[in-house]
Amino acid sequence: MTDLVTERMAPPLGQAAPPSPRMAPERVPMLTPAPRGTGSWNTRVTRAPHQRAPLVWLLGATGGAGVSMLAASLAYAGDAQRRWPSLVGYSAALDSPLVVIVTRTHMSGLHAAHNLLLQHASAATPTGVQLVGVVTVADTDRPLSSPVAARRAVVESLAADLDARVWRLGWIEPWRSLTTDDLAIWSPGYRLPEDKQHRRDPSRTPPPPVRELAAELLTAARSATASGRGKPSTRKEST
Repeated sequence: MTDLVTERMAPPLGQAAPPSPRMAPERVPMLTPAPRGTGSWNTRVTRAPHQRAPLVWLLGATGGAGVSMLAASLAYAGDAQRRWPSLVGYSAALDSPLVVIVTRTHMSGLHAAHNLLLQHASAATPTGVQLVGVVTVADTDRPLSSPVAARRAVVESLAADLDARVWRLGWIEPWRSLTTDDLAIWSPGYRLPEDKQHRRDPSRTPPPPVRELAAELLTAARSATASGRGKPSTRKEST
């Protein structure tokens, strides 16, 4: 798990994050999947005519999960619009099979993210989809309450069971005053501008936590692409 400027006292990137507070088992009820789950596309994912085919799809667990801001910040990512891609593969005629679930760190978002993970684990998602990871996006600059932190730990544990990566993206204050059209874009080979003022301007330079997430997610996506064809599924296939 990578902790990217999560709560106020988050450790530097590369150091182990402190253990998430956990509640007694009887106070952390198990969550069950939504009755119908999240739907999937029956065509290729809709995208703007000028948009290149994304390497990774960002699947929001709920509305307001932060997908729009992340998709606008990461040149290689696309908004799956809260549906699983279904016509997936590695040819130009298909959508990328790589999916990252994105959720806010409130109970509703974590509940929905858990359901998406269960949906994938039970083979109720389109064949060929590869779950790369889960990004939890802070919904406040304050520390998480114990119940929410415990729920996040449950989500992260299930993601790990599915061989998915987990990233924590902390509160990004500059996002409050910017639209998606204003955001600086990170792409492979990105270099920081030499001008210090430009480095501090989020419309010219993505904030450090976003840059770190962008680089790590890209590495994970490339690894998943390289191993995708031969890697056995972690899902329990229906019989």
